[in-house]
Amino acid sequence: MSCEPGSTVEGEKDEAPTSFPPIPRPARGCDVCGALFAQWLRLRDPRSDAYDRAEAAAVEREIQLHPHAGE
Repeated sequence: MSCEPGSTVEGEKDEAPTSFPPIPRPARGCDVCGALFAQWLRLRDPRSDAYDRAEAAAVEREIQLHPHAGE
C-alpha cells in the first residue's frame, strides 16, 4: 500500500472541489455590511496574516443575517 499525496485509504485519488463557496452579498450602501465584507476578504486571503477560514465563515454568516430595513 502506498501513501501518495492525494490518495485515500482505498487508493482512489481525491478530486478537487468542483464549486467554490458563494461570495457573500453585502447590502449596497450599508456601512456595516461593507466593513464585514472587507473583513471577510482579509480572512479568506491565504496571503493575509489574518487568514482564518473558520472565522471567514462566521463573518459570512453575519453578513447573511444582518438586517436591513425594507427586506
